[in-house]
Amino acid sequence: MEYFNKFKPEQKKKLILAAIAGIIITFFAGINDLTAREKGIAVLKRPEVYEDSKSCRLTVKAAGRDGSRDEFDFAGMIHARKASDDEIDAFLDQAMEYYGKSFIRKGESRKAVRSGINIPKSIPENPCSFEFSCDVTGAFSDEGNINTSIVKGEMDTTVTLTVVYDKDNKLSKKYAIHLAPDGSMPKETVEESVKNVLNTILEGDDIKKEIPLPKAIGGIRVKFFEPQELMAPKCLMLSVFVVMALAFVYKDRNEEKSVKKRAELKEAYADFAGRVVILLGAGLTMSEIIRKLAKEKGKETALKKELQITVRQMDNGMTEREAYESFGKRCADCPDYMKFSSILIESLRLGAGRLLDRLSDESETALEKRKNNAAENGSKADTKMLLPMMLQLVLVMAMIMVPAFMTAQ
Repeated sequence: MEYFNKFKPEQKKKLILAAIAGIIITFFAGINDLTAREKGIAVLKRPEVYEDSKSCRLTVKAAGRDGSRDEFDFAGMIHARKASDDEIDAFLDQAMEYYGKSFIRKGESRKAVRSGINIPKSIPENPCSFEFSCDVTGAFSDEGNINTSIVKGEMDTTVTLTVVYDKDNKLSKKYAIHLAPDGSMPKETVEESVKNVLNTILEGDDIKKEIPLPKAIGGIRVKFFEPQELMAPKCLMLSVFVVMALAFVYKDRNEEKSVKKRAELKEAYADFAGRVVILLGAGLTMSEIIRKLAKEKGKETALKKELQITVRQMDNGMTEREAYESFGKRCADCPDYMKFSSILIESLRLGAGRLLDRLSDESETALEKRKNNAAENGSKADTKMLLPMMLQLVLVMAMIMVPAFMTAQ
């Protein structure tokens, strides 16, 4: 409710109207859901050949032989349709054409295959899979990388590229290539070799308490390190979070204090102006009035604190004009004090002849504003009661109409 009170009266009315409109729309949508007829279907669409099976959920209503009506839910899978022979041939030709153009890696050629061959995983809108074989057993890994432990130097060989639709429909084509390994194992092969060796070491049934790690694997020097958990990013994130949280808390507190101070100053202005007029009429000077009001016993209000600051400024050598000007700026959230400060500064410049009359007029204006504020607060109270009343009205309508619609069905 405090958050809601921060909005202006016009904004509150718009928010309340928007909430009421949302409730009414939701209410009638609920009635529509209760009374709407289910949409019947007569055909289910099967996925294409190259698509995966998809789930299917249906609500079934069946008439029994004895005249009863059964209703139940069904869940199943719709499998992709089967391709015709012509479609299968087209898929195989398309996949083989793509395979033949893409199996050589970028920067290499059939006359100089240095790292390996590309094995596509799939191509768009084509269900075929890809396989390969080589005349030299073990020359390539399953990923298509040259196995340097088998291929020690340059050699000629033949690879057979195969595209597979199913076990009965395949298409193969052979390509002559020249292997020219660059002498360094590809990254994928290095990683595979290291992982395989480590898994073998770790799975071994050894009675030793310590497991020595190899210094070289497949002729490649390797080093092992424990992963280092970096604290700096975590500390940075925590620091940013704390700073943002503090900034949010301080901002919220400052706004709360500012709102509270503004309300106190606004509430106290009419009494303050009236007392100044009375004391000024009793013969006291303006500086004496400020000191008297600042030293009064009682609750420390926002106005009293500002008057005490003004007194200290004058005691520390600041002129009355500067002190009154500073007082008006500190209370700028409430424009009445700025006007009061301007009247005092003008009286110091032109003389205090009409100061009492001007402050009397200001006091009367302040009292009139207080009456208007009281009336405005009363209208706000009426606005606050509008939303709960509308919610109760909608609830009563729902309690009456929903059972009536259900009974009618």
